[in-house]
Amino acid sequence: MNWSLLFPKIKNIFKSNIVVTDAMVTFILLVILGIIYLLVPKKLDDSTIVSPLQKTNKLSVVKSELNTPFNKEIIGFLPSWIVAQDTELFIKPLTQLIYFGFNVNENGEIVKYNESNTPVLEWHYFKSPYFTQLKEKTKKNKTKVLVAFKMFNNEIIDNLISNSFSTNRFILNVIALLKDYDLDGINLDIEYFTQHQDGAGFTDSDFPTVRFLNTFLTKVVSELKKSNSNYIVSVDVNATVILRDAAYDMVKIGELADQVIVMAYDYRMPSSLRAGLLRQLTLQ
Repeated sequence: MNWSLLFPKIKNIFKSNIVVTDAMVTFILLVILGIIYLLVPKKLDDSTIVSPLQKTNKLSVVKSELNTPFNKEIIGFLPSWIVAQDTELFIKPLTQLIYFGFNVNENGEIVKYNESNTPVLEWHYFKSPYFTQLKEKTKKNKTKVLVAFKMFNNEIIDNLISNSFSTNRFILNVIALLKDYDLDGINLDIEYFTQHQDGAGFTDSDFPTVRFLNTFLTKVVSELKKSNSNYIVSVDVNATVILRDAAYDMVKIGELADQVIVMAYDYRMPSSLRAGLLRQLTLQ
């Protein structure tokens, strides 16, 4: 066979017939994808692309499932702006529903009203018929209902956690809220913003936030458990907090909190193959 004559003929076929060209390109791509599929493991475990901390947790789950029943938690956060839309929720698989949430001032008061004595939106929707009916549904579904307290201002956080009067006032207000509205616990979203330089974390001032935060959490958990041993206390943290955030003592938080919820939902994009998520670790 004269190959020197055959190749030009094949080349002319591809030039004159787009369908043949597209088919050949598609075939080549399928062959390449098939080879990749055979070489790459068929299931990519999340623990291979996340932190060693999650690897440890993954292993503990496997061990627990082999030896004793493992109670998985499926937690849903319900922002007030979703309540505002009267959104229909599918609560059947949820073990916890966390209403998000209330601001707290530096005196330990739950912010319910503004300066004009008008209910803030978070309080308005918490008291709404929609949320009242939703709580009744969750009780029938045996889904626990918690309320989140959001703290995003460094100065307010420092004043709240370092002042014993403010801390005690916060605890009394929280216990009263849980009892009055038949709630199952609280979620603390304390987002203290720290600065970072050359990879080392440092707070905006010399204020010992981490020490006072430990004291604050110790007292909050202790008093809530005294009031009702079944109350749940969960704490939200950023996914990188264990590596570089000077305001948090994750060892102590892990000892005190019933659950630590890692805020990892912003680690996905619309183009990601996996949906964003909150990864929850039950520590006790």
